[in-house]
Amino acid sequence: MALIDQHETSVQQVMGKIDALRGEREARYTEFKQEAQQREVELQHLRNERSDLTLQVQEERERSTRLLHENTALYAHQAEQREELGKLVELCRVRGQRLRALSNQKPRVAGSTPHRRRPIEADVGASTGASCDDARAADVGDEESALELSRTGMGAKGAGGSATAAACSPSPALASPPASMSIHKAVGATTAARRPALSPSPAALGGLAEDAEMAALLNVPYKLQVPSTPFGPSAHTITANTAATTHLLALNEEANMLRQQLEEQRVTYEQERGVRTSETDALHRRHIEKEAKYLATIDQLEVLHEESLRDLVQYRHNTEKQLRDVRGQVDWLRAALQEALDLAEKERRRQHNEVYTTEQRMSRQYYPKLQSLHAELEECRRGALAQAQENAKVIAQKDALVAELRQKLKAEVSHRRRIEERYKLEMKGVHSELDLMRQSLRQMERRVYYRDVRDQASEEAQHELERYYD
Repeated sequence: MALIDQHETSVQQVMGKIDALRGEREARYTEFKQEAQQREVELQHLRNERSDLTLQVQEERERSTRLLHENTALYAHQAEQREELGKLVELCRVRGQRLRALSNQKPRVAGSTPHRRRPIEADVGASTGASCDDARAADVGDEESALELSRTGMGAKGAGGSATAAACSPSPALASPPASMSIHKAVGATTAARRPALSPSPAALGGLAEDAEMAALLNVPYKLQVPSTPFGPSAHTITANTAATTHLLALNEEANMLRQQLEEQRVTYEQERGVRTSETDALHRRHIEKEAKYLATIDQLEVLHEESLRDLVQYRHNTEKQLRDVRGQVDWLRAALQEALDLAEKERRRQHNEVYTTEQRMSRQYYPKLQSLHAELEECRRGALAQAQENAKVIAQKDALVAELRQKLKAEVSHRRRIEERYKLEMKGVHSELDLMRQSLRQMERRVYYRDVRDQASEEAQHELERYYD
């Protein structure tokens, strides 16, 4: 038996080691699985970051494409403005030639009428035929130039068109081109009092003609011939030429402003693109480093997993070998145990026979004593029944006494109720409020007194009942 117990103990120890190693293996497998899941989550997070960065790069590309399209549109608009400037410069050159022709013809017109100077309000048709023809020709040329300017302003788009409209609409003389540009109509419609307000001064016109920068901008190869007369019919043409010059300056300023704005946008975009490129490169480098570290960790985990599998296979082989040896010992021990069980069965039968003999002998000795004890128990049972009947009679008597006391209590309660009703009838004859209050107070006192008497009587009856039951 000791050998069997020893072998069972060794088998239990081996099974315990197997369970411990299995638990350790499962724990390591769970740990590796959790770590792999964590790494998978981190890889997914990095993939999401890469997707976000890809979206940001795509947004930046779209933004750069949009800015490129805007810059192309600005360049196209600038080209349109340059064409418009060329047209305006050509118109200014034509107007300068007409102004020079008029300034050259004016002394001849003045020389044809040396004796009498007619008022300005007089009809222009009374002048000489040559001057009228020249005025009409200039008027027709001014109207054609005004129509060409209006077509050029209507053809401009975007900011250039608005700037052209704003530059062309400030003066009242330009708002109505025939009245401001035509010498023939201006002479017949403008009074002598309004001429100084509508026409620029000769000093201002001379300064404009002497301005080298303006001449270079307008590409005019000559200087304006400002007439020596204070205010003549050609002043309106000079006013129109000044408005066109102002328009050219406004368009040039707008082109410079657009060019400067485009340069600022390009510099800002280059800076933002450099910053975002550096951030993207840093994130990509960190992502590559993390990915390399994760791959190295995964390789290490795979090596550890292979080593653990090899150890587990070796341990399983050794365990199976030990189990085969243990099974042989267990078979031998099982045969020995069967022999021991046969011997134990024979011993048990012998002891059973001895116990049966002893029981028979004891039953023969103690049977008379057991019968006497049964007879005594029966006698005690009869005495208990007689005592129970006597107690039942006593309880019936006490119940009758309790019923009688309850009847007395009910009679007393009915008597008190009649007394209270009679007292209530007596109280109905009182009419005074003071008497009613006094009667109610007395009634309350009587109620308290009767309640105390009733409580005292009930307590006495309760004490009597308790003494009776005791």
